[in-house]
Amino acid sequence: EVRAGSWSIVLENVGTDTAEFHGWIERDDAGSSQFSHADNYPRFTISSLACGQNTIVVGSYDATAGNLAISTFSAEGPTRDRRRKPEVSAPGESVFAARSLTQTTMAKSGTSMAAPHVTGLIALLMQVKSQPLTIDEIRNAVLRFARRNPPEGNEWQSRYGAGRIDVVTSIRS
Repeated sequence: EVRAGSWSIVLENVGTDTAEFHGWIERDDAGSSQFSHADNYPRFTISSLACGQNTIVVGSYDATAGNLAISTFSAEGPTRDRRRKPEVSAPGESVFAARSLTQTTMAKSGTSMAAPHVTGLIALLMQVKSQPLTIDEIRNAVLRFARRNPPEGNEWQSRYGAGRIDVVTSIRS
């Protein structure tokens, strides 16, 4: 068991070349750990769970806000090895979800609320196609029809990915 408190890690570059360093703190059931404000770098915040080769990683935005801004808690890519994650974004802020053991709903926020939107899109894609889809065909359908306003332009964005999912256009293609 690791004791609570402030911890320090000291790195020393013993070579003559510049060395790049990335560090993450994973959360666990005991609560969230965090870097000190002085050491926090808000880029490259994709967690290890989102670094799978075939994983479709989803960023979160607020669908209730007029500007569809990316959620402050949504991680930023790319991965440490420069792969483009997240791939897309979906509504994940203030999403109404079933409240367990009740007949009510509750507002929840997180990329864990955005991911089911993409899962639903994939389920619909698999249902409307006449033959089974490969992972590449699924990925292409989800990414190819992502909406781009925001974000602007046609390039991958470090927080939105290829853009916001577009269910209707994706399943019509």
